[in-house]
Amino acid sequence: MLINIFYNGTSSNYETDFVASDTYPHGEIVSRFGYYVNEYYKSRPNQGKVLRINGLGTGKPDSSKTKQGAGNLSGLGMRDDVQSILEFVLATKKELEEQGKGNSTLSVVLMGWSRGGIGCIYAAHMLAKLWTELKTDIQLQIQLITFDPVSGAGTNVRALDMSWTETFLNALGLYFGPQPVKGSFIANILSKLVKWWELPVQVKAYNGFYAHDERSTGFATTMPSMTGDMSNRTYTLYEVPGTHSVLVGNYTLGSNDSVIRSTGLSIYNSVVQKVNNIMQQIGVQFAGAYRQWLSELQKAASSFTPTPDNLKAFSLEAQQKYITLSRLLSGRSVYLGDNMLDREWEPDVSLSEFLHESNKKFFLDIFSGIKQDKLASSVHIDNYPAWGKVAK
Repeated sequence: MLINIFYNGTSSNYETDFVASDTYPHGEIVSRFGYYVNEYYKSRPNQGKVLRINGLGTGKPDSSKTKQGAGNLSGLGMRDDVQSILEFVLATKKELEEQGKGNSTLSVVLMGWSRGGIGCIYAAHMLAKLWTELKTDIQLQIQLITFDPVSGAGTNVRALDMSWTETFLNALGLYFGPQPVKGSFIANILSKLVKWWELPVQVKAYNGFYAHDERSTGFATTMPSMTGDMSNRTYTLYEVPGTHSVLVGNYTLGSNDSVIRSTGLSIYNSVVQKVNNIMQQIGVQFAGAYRQWLSELQKAASSFTPTPDNLKAFSLEAQQKYITLSRLLSGRSVYLGDNMLDREWEPDVSLSEFLHESNKKFFLDIFSGIKQDKLASSVHIDNYPAWGKVAK
């Protein structure tokens, strides 16, 4: 059985962002893949199931204004979404067992952008932990596809869990409630934390797409760590020119320059085609209109092949989309594995160069090795010119 889960980024709604618009001229990537996969499996429930989750904050139109604001700011509500993922997978497991398929394999594909990507990493971690506690012969296999997973300003401190507001309020209730839990206030907070960035052996593949030129404050990205034996498991990272939203379809950078817009379209098409290949290898099926979308996107992008100079100009343009000057000067913040402090991905450094730098940042980082060592024993890194379409 194949379960497909699609988790949109903060403020992204999979119904509205599916539609071509000024923001997403060819649709937002998670919304599009989620739609076409859902259209196929909704009439074939015995082959696979689909769960689509709107982004936190204003991505959830039925939430209160207060919760939408807190979701946008701090990621409040992610635990609820992750809980719904766990319940969805467990319900499918129960269904398989009731059908006498207790020795089968349950494959879970998680795709998410921004906080949705973080939610997918978190859900994968929790599913793997849960599976070790269950008495079941059903084998769990998880595949992850994330687009620039970013936890946001409210959760960039790695010692905290998914939403500092929720963690804080829960601990506050335990400590000052009508029946206070014994122990210190800090201990109650720490008792709720999980190493959500760790991907245990049930996670068979991690495919992460990362924006090279994002510079906004609060947009530090996370590269999780794969723990345990790496046999028959893959960890692949793709460098993507542009900002946090370019790689999911908002590729114009708000520019009227035709070369900038065409370069962005070429980059987005490269991402879509790569994800299509990954999904095909997994065995995911799509509704018929999916092919039309791929064809139309590829045709639109085929009229222009960017040169290295075009890509450089696009990156420089993207790096101007920042909130503070310090981000432009120092590079992008990246959390690697269990590092509690971010590392800086400099503007002129490729992803492979960045990950082969020393991991040392603080004077206590002794025997730190290189950054890549924080991720997995075997990591495949694709810099953009190696997998995108670039003119000679």
